Amino acid sequence: MSGDLDILKETPSIRLKSAKGTAHLWFMNNDGSERGVVWSPENNESLGEIHIRAKNTKGESSGDFIVRHDGRVEARNLKITYKISAATAEFANTSTSSDNTTVSIKGSQHTPLVLTSNNTIKNLSIGFKVDDVDQKYLGIAGDGDLYFGSYSDHTKNSKVITQAKLDSGVTVGGKTTFSDFATFNAGMAGSIEPETIDNKTIDLNDLIIANTVAGSVKYYQCKTVAGGAYITNKPDGVSGNFLLRVESTRKTTGSDYAIMQTLIGSDTKRIYVRFVVNGNWTEWSQVVVSGWNQDVTVRSLTSTTPSKLGGGRVDVLGSTSDYSSMNCAVRGVDSTGTNSAWSVGTSESTGKMLFLKNHRSSAQVLLNGDDGAVQLLSGTVNGATAQALTINKDEVNSTADLVIRKQTGTGNRFALLNSGNSELPVSIRVWGSSTRQNVFEVGTSAAYLFYAQKTTDGQNL
Repeated sequence: MSGDLDILKETPSIRLKSAKGTAHLWFMNNDGSERGVVWSPENNESLGEIHIRAKNTKGESSGDFIVRHDGRVEARNLKITYKISAATAEFANTSTSSDNTTVSIKGSQHTPLVLTSNNTIKNLSIGFKVDDVDQKYLGIAGDGDLYFGSYSDHTKNSKVITQAKLDSGVTVGGKTTFSDFATFNAGMAGSIEPETIDNKTIDLNDLIIANTVAGSVKYYQCKTVAGGAYITNKPDGVSGNFLLRVESTRKTTGSDYAIMQTLIGSDTKRIYVRFVVNGNWTEWSQVVVSGWNQDVTVRSLTSTTPSKLGGGRVDVLGSTSDYSSMNCAVRGVDSTGTNSAWSVGTSESTGKMLFLKNHRSSAQVLLNGDDGAVQLLSGTVNGATAQALTINKDEVNSTADLVIRKQTGTGNRFALLNSGNSELPVSIRVWGSSTRQNVFEVGTSAAYLFYAQKTTDGQNL
């Protein structure tokens, strides 16, 4: 037949009856070469198929399109230009190349792939499965958050942290390590967990923050008394039970740095501080806190307002343990702290003398620690020679004349004068006996000069 086959019928059909074997419907070229064929292999109880094959002019064909009796369609490469509707899709890519793609979606659409749940369950996921590894699920739960984990119920999995989730606040239950700086613009809340150093062999001198280490503050903790047995360079009296804070104030290079260590001891109930600058450590010092009743040792202490000292006394430590050569004084100075106005104490220059001195005039009172004498020294204002009045166990000695004046009213003075040129010492003595009751005697060291007395019979001689 060389023309067209035109069948006109209300329900036309073409039947190819095959008694046995395959039934074909061929499409040929004029030269007898094949363009394509539709054929059906012999069917049986378990399988029935129709194949469609096409060839190019070189006679090449890379695969058949197969429709099976169970509704399954097979093709080596299937191109759908609009839409596929199906209950499930399964891809078995037999390629062993990790660079090959099993599913590729291309287009300009905003959301080329959408997974929609029909509300029968509250979880919607994409699964990931590798041999010998439990399947993992990425998806959403009924709350709309994105989850990832091994459970099909996403409420048991971990939430995927997005920027929006971070901005709204998250709770982290496990240990988190930051390999770079973390910035907290709104501050931090909660406790800081120090690094535990219990039962470790550690020199506190080694706990610094080097210039190669990020950050400026570190915390260490020894939680027991015995735990500090192998920790060296602690403050005196501290065994364990302490918190150590290390703060870097400068770390330019490995040899140019400055660090402060603060140690809080719960056994001693004290705070200790020390510094290291370029490898040179200071001694531990206690922080003075009001109400702790501490014994405090300082190099110098300045108060800008009046101070009160309790306990009933003030002890001033001398410069040495030798009383005769000890500087131990309390001074009154001007606001600059350099110019003395007065002083009370002992000095190396006065030996065992206790002095009360006015530095403006150099007038002073001396109490002798050897013989108990009391000495008054006048000042040296305008170049005057200092005069002394000394009281000892035997006498009162004055280097100046003794003058007695009336306090009020008029009258001449009464003076005991010593010109300093008499040959023998002169004395005035008052004495008495059973026969000579009262005797006023003036004499020298050799004999008396004159006397006045009152006798037992009442006569004045």
